Amino acid sequence: MIKLDVWSECDSAGIEWHDTIEVSADATDDEIEQEVKETALQHFAWGYDVIKNGDGDDD
Repeated sequence: MIKLDVWSECDSAGIEWHDTIEVSADATDDEIEQEVKETALQHFAWGYDVIKNGDGDDD
């Protein structure tokens, strides 16, 4: 197993976080990158809002 320190920071908010994850020793660069992205996304809230289309009909 390979241990990775996944980190991110937001200078404007003064926030920094770290997670340690493990991947298989034979993981490819693409597999490692995918695992890191999935871990990083756990630290971001996201969503969407429906915006009225302007014609008075919200459908």
